[in-house]
Amino acid sequence: MSFFTRNNENILLNEALIEIEQIKASPEFVIYHQCLNQLHLPTQKWVYSSQKKGWLEIVRLYELLELDKVFFKSLEYSKLINPIQLYSYYLLQQFLGKLDRYQGIGLLSKSKGDFVFLNTGSSFEISAASKFERNDLSRWILRRGKSSELKVAHDSFFILLDQKFKEKLLISLTLYQSETSESIDKTKLIDSVLDTERLERLRLFSMKEIGLI
Repeated sequence: MSFFTRNNENILLNEALIEIEQIKASPEFVIYHQCLNQLHLPTQKWVYSSQKKGWLEIVRLYELLELDKVFFKSLEYSKLINPIQLYSYYLLQQFLGKLDRYQGIGLLSKSKGDFVFLNTGSSFEISAASKFERNDLSRWILRRGKSSELKVAHDSFFILLDQKFKEKLLISLTLYQSETSESIDKTKLIDSVLDTERLERLRLFSMKEIGLI
């Protein structure tokens, strides 16, 4: 990709006048991106940089409104395009031990109804002993979402994050190694993320959350 100008150290402007952010690549970024894609949660587009080895080039979204607790509570559920995505996002945050809640959720201001789920590349805090818990985000969606919609989101989450998903992660991490020349234990990392016992505990927790048991 060729660039027209550089706004600052890590923000570039390409020939189409689109802002590109450069960040250091990490296995966590790659895994989280694949999880978002697998769950059909809209996120940013990116490629490995051809100019800086081991870096990523992320397309910055114009007029993106990043949500916080106050702004989130002002949203009108009926005007959101696919609000049930928030339950999938909540489950993913719980599964990966990410306690961001509202952080990482954006709305495209041109429609104010389309969610975008941002990838900050932050590390996971996965622990076999850690507990799942209801938070402000889940309370918001559980009060407003229809039972049938919540069940579909629940079922889809646990169908999509199955053992076949490991193959996609393996391919993605193999490419990561090739692009960064960084040596990682791919199998150990994938097994720690897609822990089947933890996934089953989350499934039971989610069933209680949405009233299936």
